[in-house]
Amino acid sequence: MACGINLDEFKIGTAHRAVVGHINDPHSFYIRPYKLSGFLEDLENQSHHRDPPKDSVTYGQVILFRSQKLKKMARGKICYIHTDRRTMSVCYDIFAIDYGHVEKAVPLSNVGKIDPLSEIPSPPLTIHCRVSHCEPKGSYFTEEVIDHFKFFMATEHIGISINARIQDKLLVDIQTPDIHDLATLMSDLNYTVLWKPIQLNQMADSSPNSLDFSSLSLAIKSPQFRHKLLPPGITFHGIVLSGECVLDFYVADKNEFKNIMCLSEHYKKEMPDKLLEYDKIIPGLHCVASVFNDSFERVVVKEVSQPNQKAIVQLLDWGSFAEVSFSNIRLVTNEFTYNQPIVAHYCEADPEQVRENNIPDFLHHGLEYTIQVLDLGHGFEKRHKVNMYPAFCY
Repeated sequence: MACGINLDEFKIGTAHRAVVGHINDPHSFYIRPYKLSGFLEDLENQSHHRDPPKDSVTYGQVILFRSQKLKKMARGKICYIHTDRRTMSVCYDIFAIDYGHVEKAVPLSNVGKIDPLSEIPSPPLTIHCRVSHCEPKGSYFTEEVIDHFKFFMATEHIGISINARIQDKLLVDIQTPDIHDLATLMSDLNYTVLWKPIQLNQMADSSPNSLDFSSLSLAIKSPQFRHKLLPPGITFHGIVLSGECVLDFYVADKNEFKNIMCLSEHYKKEMPDKLLEYDKIIPGLHCVASVFNDSFERVVVKEVSQPNQKAIVQLLDWGSFAEVSFSNIRLVTNEFTYNQPIVAHYCEADPEQVRENNIPDFLHHGLEYTIQVLDLGHGFEKRHKVNMYPAFCY
């Protein structure tokens, strides 16, 4: 019988006991329902002494592998394939689907096949979570704050109470045997900010069941566009959107960029004819603006450059900046436009790693590369750390 996690079981307002898996920061960590601990042990006990796959391992395939971190066999998903062109040997970056972490450069000798006839079928057993009402004091969580968060989470099990859902991530309150509410404790110790408004643009699932607005501290009146959430270790075929240096550039998944560009005409058709009141055009406003040849782009106002005349905006699906006339700015009035995630990802790469793969340090729009996310950033405030490889190299 298949066993695993169905997010529909984790309804808003319910409480669960959980085991902590991998932790990135208070906005990104993995848990596993405590009730599945025995099932996971049974699953892993069947995973010993497996032969390497006879066929080649492919990107996205679920396999068994010997985890150096866990010191045992575990299930994993192939998220990148490294090939040594001189020796033709391969190794893999693998996402441990039942624990939430990525292990890099796993040799083929440590990879085993899953026999579908003998295995107990099960989807991943981890859930991606974020702590409710726990916000960084600056634009991101510092290493010190993350270390303290990990210390408080280092217990046999935790209790979670579910407040909302952001895509496939649960927004939760956390209790431990010694801590009544972890977000409150972190704030009291001056590590984080409590009750900072949670913006509606972060709520990707708009179904009535997915949000409990009474559980949110504040909701701003003007909706905002949301960034797409990247899973750790993801690899994609990227196209450079803007930026001239590998230390500071914007990139998008090529297919997602094509799709969002097709919506430009839709934005134009949906725009209200009435001009936005000039006193409403202020820094932080998410809106659309006519920037290129009468097409509309989704933007955020960064500053008013000429009072009642012009503003500097950032193009959210390109990353670049432009100056536009107030008369070319419109407020979005339809939910469809807000529900399309921002496709641009703010990134930086190690110049040495880039040069080793024969990629120039200087970039321009339209260049295509394979992008591997190493460490997650935060929107346009903190860059994702990535590796860059020639396109189609996996």
